[in-house]
Amino acid sequence: MPEPLIEGWTDMHISPVIAIWISKQIGIPAKSFYDLNFHQTEDIDVFMIAKRHNAIILTKDEDFANLLTRFNPPPQVIQLNCGNTSNLKLKSILEISLREAYDYLIDADESFIEIAG
Repeated sequence: MPEPLIEGWTDMHISPVIAIWISKQIGIPAKSFYDLNFHQTEDIDVFMIAKRHNAIILTKDEDFANLLTRFNPPPQVIQLNCGNTSNLKLKSILEISLREAYDYLIDADESFIEIAG
């Protein structure tokens, strides 16, 4: 039986629409921080919850990369270096590179990767 896919969590700076799109279009199970009720949750607390769930955090800021350095994986982190952009532009970036980044983290047993846009 194949292992279940590791869930991706999109941070507060990414529209919840993107998490739904990732699940449907890319085939990676994803939830937004909004769906997970992390509206008022500090990054360190989110990080520790993600650690327990072995999640992959998709983020636009460096806070989770810094936490990864301090507390070690899991979770794994995909950092988007595309600044503030439209959902349409973000989807085009992710469509090209998210599956490859996700597979790299899993297959190479890495904890961090950046996606430029």
